[in-house]
Amino acid sequence: MIGGIAIKYRGPEPTTVKRKLNPAKRKAFGEIGRIWHRSMRPQHFTREGARKYGYLPRAGEQAVKGSKRWKRSYTGRKERKYGHRDPLVYTGYSRMLTRLQDVRASSTRARVVMRAPALNLQNPHSKIRMREELTTITDAEANTLVTWYGRHLDKELSRRCGSRTKRV
Repeated sequence: MIGGIAIKYRGPEPTTVKRKLNPAKRKAFGEIGRIWHRSMRPQHFTREGARKYGYLPRAGEQAVKGSKRWKRSYTGRKERKYGHRDPLVYTGYSRMLTRLQDVRASSTRARVVMRAPALNLQNPHSKIRMREELTTITDAEANTLVTWYGRHLDKELSRRCGSRTKRV
């Protein structure tokens, strides 16, 4: 007769995973919210980001620089007054407000709250929706976030549940 068989669970122990899964998912979602805020949010305020995320063109962007139409346009006024042509930025105040990080995570999603009320304003005669432009992500970024989520979830489950040896 065999004296006993030792079964070693590698990774999370199955009996404790259910109870500890939601807190681990909440922590992993919070981490990907912070990753988006730290690395992907700043790209939305650049001209490269405008092309990457498919922003609608602003008034005057297609006009000839220096023409009367360009000078009176949103883009012309912004460049003359503030010296830039960055999207989603006029004075820079909204960009500054979005730097404040407020990530609210649950076990099903992460919400990154940005208190920049000017980005929620919509001209009823325009198709531009700044809030949607700011929160758009590309497929490659979505895949990156999913990968990070998996890594953080595995790490959290391993930390919370551990592994153990069971004698049978």
